This record gives sequence, structure tokens and C-alpha cells, in this order.
Amino acid sequence: MVEMQKLNRDITYFKVPYKDIFVAIYVIRTEKGTVLFDTAACDEDVHSYILPALQELQLTPSYIFISHNHKDHAGGLASAAALWPDAAILTRSDDLCKSYPNAAAPADGEIILDVLRVVAIPGHTKDSAALLDLRTNTLITGDCLQSYGIYGSGTWYGAVVFPAEHFAAVRKLRALPLTVIATAHDYHPVGMISRGGDEINARLDSCVGALERLRSLMEANPTLEDDRVAELANDGQLPRVAPRVITALREMICTDMVNK
Repeated sequence: MVEMQKLNRDITYFKVPYKDIFVAIYVIRTEKGTVLFDTAACDEDVHSYILPALQELQLTPSYIFISHNHKDHAGGLASAAALWPDAAILTRSDDLCKSYPNAAAPADGEIILDVLRVVAIPGHTKDSAALLDLRTNTLITGDCLQSYGIYGSGTWYGAVVFPAEHFAAVRKLRALPLTVIATAHDYHPVGMISRGGDEINARLDSCVGALERLRSLMEANPTLEDDRVAELANDGQLPRVAPRVITALREMICTDMVNK
């Protein structure tokens, strides 16, 4: 039996093991249908976790929503699509849209099943997207909001590689009347689920603060190459950051200077 937990009356989640961490899969029920949010990493995950969970809930997905095209979130999509061929696939990934005939790219702000709004949150990837349940203002984000990175063995990297887009997305989220933010992993220092204004603001602050910390390191060490700045950042006190994040920040700063 899959250990499931209720986020609220209409949203259930369960954790699927992935290497030394986990990925949380969400099932969102509405009066007009059910959304399976992400499909874990592989066929075995779908058959060992997702299928039994949906059977226990006595639900069949009418939509399969992919938060972004990374293995731990979309790796089980082929099996899920085969199990539920009538479910429409929603993804902002061009590659997945090309691979699946019944896949479509939802627009930012698009409403599905009357009560779920698609919210594009680029940064980790360009195709990263979340679902906002308008009934309770609960935002299911997958990997969109990385904060300082994932708790784990130290092998995981914080990877917001489109920082300008991410700063803009966080500003957009601050304007929404959110009551809950739920993610796919445990992120430093805010964990997986934030409830209420203080916890939500702390999560959004950490998303900005993680990038601002890196920018400060770059400015304090202007002669260092990006991999050396990353070494300074990876001091063992926080989850590690990928050097490509430093490169992306440098490109953003150069663009901002050119545009001034």
C-alpha cells in the first residue's frame, strides 16, 4: 500500500523514492475530473506507486500535468500515458509535446477543469509550470521553487539557470493570494510545504536570497572564474550550487548593464 497524505480535502500526495531523496506526486480532484501532477522517474514508479495510489483513491486522471521535462518528474510519462490513454497531457515542454499526440502546451494563466490555473514559473527550466487550485489558493509547484537546493547526500545541486525569468516569476507569485505552496522535494531551509503568509514569504524570500547570495560572491570576487565562485559557494553549509548557475547570473548581470 502506498502511504498517502492529504494536503487538503481535494489534494493528495505521496512520496516516491528517487536515489537518496524523494519526489512528491500530487493527485488533484475536482468536480469535473482529476489531475495527476507529475509521473515520477520510471515505469516501475508508475506501476509500484502511482497506479496503486490512484486505484486506492478510486480515481482516473483526466489530465496528466508535467511540471517540467526532467527525469524524476516526467520519466514515468510513457507508462502513465499507456495506462490512461484518454488523459490529456499538459506540458510546457516542446519536446514532450512533439513526442505525445495528445499533449498540449497550456498558456500561462490558462484554466483547466474550471478551478485550476496554470502558472508558468521558469527559472529551473524554461518549461517549469505549476497549478494553482483556485478553490483554496493552493499552489502545486513541482521543482519550480528551488530555494537553496535539495536536502540530501550533498550530490544535489541548486539549479536555477534562468535567473532573470525566475526573479520575474517570484514577483508574480508575491502578487497572488496564496495560502499554501507545495513542492516536490525538501528544499533548504523551508522544506516541502509552506502554509500561511509567513511561511510562503519565507519560501519566496529564499528563492531570491539564494541567487542574491551568489551575486554577492561574484561581486566580491570579480576576478574569479565561474567554477571557482561555485567552489566558494559550496562551502558545506548549504546545498551545493551548479557552476552553470553562476554563468547564468553573470550573463543576466551583463545584459542588465547593457540595457541600462
